[in-house]
Amino acid sequence: MLYFIKANDTLHDISVRFRSSIQAILRANIICDPNRIFPGTPLMIPQTGINLPQAGGNPYYVIQPGDTLECLAFRFHSPVETLKEINHLNYSAPLLPGTELLVGVQKYNSKELYDRWTAAGDTDLKCSASSNHEVFFRGSYEWEAIGDPGIPYLAELLKHPCDGVKLGAVLSLGRIASSNAQQLLGAFIKQSNDPLIIEVAQTALQRIQVVQQTKNKRFHLTMHDWLILKDPISSSIQTNIPKGTVVIGIRWNIPSPFQEEGPKGGLQMFDYIQIVNTGQTGFMPRVGYNSIWLI
Repeated sequence: MLYFIKANDTLHDISVRFRSSIQAILRANIICDPNRIFPGTPLMIPQTGINLPQAGGNPYYVIQPGDTLECLAFRFHSPVETLKEINHLNYSAPLLPGTELLVGVQKYNSKELYDRWTAAGDTDLKCSASSNHEVFFRGSYEWEAIGDPGIPYLAELLKHPCDGVKLGAVLSLGRIASSNAQQLLGAFIKQSNDPLIIEVAQTALQRIQVVQQTKNKRFHLTMHDWLILKDPISSSIQTNIPKGTVVIGIRWNIPSPFQEEGPKGGLQMFDYIQIVNTGQTGFMPRVGYNSIWLI
């Protein structure tokens, strides 16, 4: 089940109330310091005989007070050095609560990732819907980890004849969200003649502009018209939100506590987000292949 932490709660109290254990709750959620939990945080309470993915992060994680890189590296099965490199962290600076980290991403250099994308898009067979997701959608987070050094390679990928490659490159630029990415994407929009790709590129450019203005990569934009739910179940009260809505993630990667099936099979996953303009919070369901309709 899912429980929202209340003021003065402790993990011991919660474990007793729900007949669980502190260790079981820690295994079910990304929590580094069991003595520091925060009101308003959705917490997965494990139930006997039901195995769910851990809640709290992927592809992003919001740093909490008490977090350390060593703890997060252990929880996300990633070396500390990799977490530092893919998030461009200063080696001596402390983690800042409220900062969003990229997690669960493989580390590539620009040439390796460029070659991988080019090979995946060089034939009609490989440039398929499934390849579009597995290589180009997931890979957009890998380009985000590379950052500005990947911009010249993404410029070449924007010229590729495969639409999946071009869309993936557009998403990647929106995720990198630097001034160099903004310049390249602006030029691409002026030169492209594909209305569907231009539409996604305009949203990606809008996201870059928001990040550049706020200096905060925690702001994301919806790629399509979508919705949030009051509770993490499809039958819950829903609020429709239009494409381009600015949101922030509060808690990422929350498995369905009701074991609801996702649109492409497997477990339905949610992200607990807040709409920036209204302050409204809710659970945004992920779509096929566990994809998030956010840039």
